[in-house]
Amino acid sequence: MNKGIGPLIILVIIGAIALYGVLCAYIFGRTIVDQQAQIESSVITTINKMEYIKREIPAAMRYSFYQSIYDVANRGGGASSSSSYNCIPYWNIFGQDTIPNYQENSDKVFLTIFSKYLSSMSDSSMSDSTISLPNFQVNKGVAAGKLTVSSNEPLMIANPEFYTVKDSSTFSIDVSPDTIGIFDAGKDAANQLTETISKSSSYSDALSEVINLQSSLDTKYSGHYNIIIQPEGNLGNGSSKFAFRIRVIIVDTNDKYPIYDFSENKNDYKNVALSFYLFEGTDSSIHPQINSCSPINY
Repeated sequence: MNKGIGPLIILVIIGAIALYGVLCAYIFGRTIVDQQAQIESSVITTINKMEYIKREIPAAMRYSFYQSIYDVANRGGGASSSSSYNCIPYWNIFGQDTIPNYQENSDKVFLTIFSKYLSSMSDSSMSDSTISLPNFQVNKGVAAGKLTVSSNEPLMIANPEFYTVKDSSTFSIDVSPDTIGIFDAGKDAANQLTETISKSSSYSDALSEVINLQSSLDTKYSGHYNIIIQPEGNLGNGSSKFAFRIRVIIVDTNDKYPIYDFSENKNDYKNVALSFYLFEGTDSSIHPQINSCSPINY
C-alpha cells in the first residue's frame, strides 16, 4: 500500500504546479489585457478631449474678440489717465496727435480674456493626463475680416507614462471687417475734423465746417457706421480766440454681439461703438479737462 502513495503524491504536486502555472499565465494575461484596455480607453478619452478643446477655442476667440473690441472702443482705444476725461481719451489736442495705440491695446485685452478661457480648459478634469495649451499670438486681418491666433508650440495632452497627443495650435475665425476697422474709421474722422477746424477763423465758422463734415462722413460710411459729432461750447476768450471740445461717436451698425457691460454689470447684446474727444481751436491757453480713469478688472 505504501509503495503506491509516493508516485501519486508526485503526480498531485506536478498537477498543482501545472495548475498554478496556468492560473498565473491567465492572471498575467488578464492583467496585460486590462492594462491595454485601460490605456486604449484613456487614449480615446484624450482624443475626445482634444477635439472638444479644438471646437471650444474658436468659440472662445469669437467671444473674446467682440468683448475686447467693445471694451477698448468704448474707452476710445485705450483710455489713459494722462489724456482722458471720464475714461474717454482725447485723440487730438490743438492739432497734436494723442491717439492711443488702439491695435496694441485691443490685442492685449483680447489675449487677457482669451487666456481665461484657455485656463478653464486646462483645468478640466483629466486625472491621469496633463493638458498643455500654449501662449498664443493674435493677428487681425482688417480687409479680410479674419482673426487668427497661433503659437510655435502645439496643443498637447500627455499621460507621462504612456502617450502624448499633439495637434495644431493655429486657429482662424471670420469676424466683421467693419468691427475690426472701426478704429481706422475713427482715425479718418479725427484727422478730417482736426484739419477742417484748423482752417477756421472763428468759432462759428468751425461749427459750420463741423456740420458740413458730418454730412460728408455720413455719406462716406453709410451702411457701415453711424457717426455722431457733438461739439461743445466755446471755452476761449472770444469768437476768434476759441477752444472747444468735440465728442465723436462711431457706431458699428452691422450687428449686435453678446457683451458683458462692466458699467451696468450685466450681459446684453450691443453694438460696438468707438468714442473719443478732440480739443481744438485757436486759444491754446485753454487746457482740456482731464481726470483719472481706472482700468477694467477682468
